Amino acid sequence: MSVFTKFAILSLLILSLNLPVKADLKIRAEKGDPQAQLELGSKYFLGDGVPKNFVEAAKWLRKASDQGDASAQCLLGRLYDKGEGVPMDYMEALKLYRKAADQGNANAQLVVGTAYLTGKTVEKDLVEGYAYFCLASISWEDARKVLTQIEEGKILSPEQIAAGQNRAKELQAEIEKRQRNRLR
Repeated sequence: MSVFTKFAILSLLILSLNLPVKADLKIRAEKGDPQAQLELGSKYFLGDGVPKNFVEAAKWLRKASDQGDASAQCLLGRLYDKGEGVPMDYMEALKLYRKAADQGNANAQLVVGTAYLTGKTVEKDLVEGYAYFCLASISWEDARKVLTQIEEGKILSPEQIAAGQNRAKELQAEIEKRQRNRLR
């Protein structure tokens, strides 16, 4: 048997092993498993193993989002923000980003913080924006860099920075409380 034939057979075996996983994923998603719904929605979002399809991505991400999955809320928010697979709706996007941010999703915290800093979709609030960047900086170095730029650029007064840091502590305490309640 040639090396090419062995490689072809091995490739077919590997592919056949992936098929049940994909079928199993869809079955689990259809049964209401939010992790499977997120994974399936993400596959449609990225075109990973399936044709890229934002409408299907939105369908599965909505199901996971409705069950409180923060990653699904963040991705679905992006779809609404860009009008991909759903009508463009900045308010719906921000609502979803906010839900995800309030569960500790750093990506969503960056988006919400940016909305407050720029006044996009919400009334501009530098202290609230700074607070969300403080939260995101726990997980993301890029958020920490933005905080440094804000502080060094004298965009906020020392009083506003202190207020933002206090607000971030309040938000973090709320996130931790929700996480503890979810574990019960």
